[in-house]
Amino acid sequence: MRDDELEVVIDDDEQSELEVVDKNGNPRKLSFLGFWNMLVLRPKEFFEHHFQKRRSPYLFLVVFVVGVARAIDKMETEFARLNLMRGLAILPQANSWMAYWVSALMWGIVYGALSYCLGGWWYDVRVGWAGGVRDRESSRFLYLYAAFIPGVLQVMSMLGNTLEDKRPFPHELEGVGQILVFGTLVIATFYATYVSYRGVRTVMDAPRWGARLWFFFIPGLFYTFILGVAMATMLLVGKAAPVGG
Repeated sequence: MRDDELEVVIDDDEQSELEVVDKNGNPRKLSFLGFWNMLVLRPKEFFEHHFQKRRSPYLFLVVFVVGVARAIDKMETEFARLNLMRGLAILPQANSWMAYWVSALMWGIVYGALSYCLGGWWYDVRVGWAGGVRDRESSRFLYLYAAFIPGVLQVMSMLGNTLEDKRPFPHELEGVGQILVFGTLVIATFYATYVSYRGVRTVMDAPRWGARLWFFFIPGLFYTFILGVAMATMLLVGKAAPVGG
């Protein structure tokens, strides 16, 4: 009798740790911290137990944050381009945090929708090339969950800049601080490719080497190229930035 009771306790402990289902057999709702922990630290378990079309946790938040991060990317690129052309002063978003965040939030809705539609479509195409089972809706969510990891860190870094900098551009953070922020975003971006790979293997039944090629190696090379361009741009912007702001 005691052995049976011990076995039941062990089973209950394992279930509550994974937070898979409640007592009625329905998917257990994750807190945001639990969701973040599962997605980042245990992506295989997250995709096995919590990934459900239309019912996966925090989908709207994920789409919106990814969209805002994309909008921030676009503005940062435009700031750098105009700074090199000495035309940065004419752009309100570069000189006012209010204008910056209004633009980021409004365009975040647009870029979130584009990421959902076009990004998800391209992701689904790659699932087919990798040899997995294509499902466009699942592909959209896999793409967005992976993109959410660097996206949320990028939004948080800009919130930090809002508290510290007088204006959105150029950034006042320099030296070790700038290296740490940039390095964290780079690591998160490359780690997101691993999360994406785990999702494709778990949800879409993609064979190992097909998934590695299309969701790990090729994206890694692409991000390496983008990283090189970003670093070169940062050096050019640093040289072009006016002394004394």
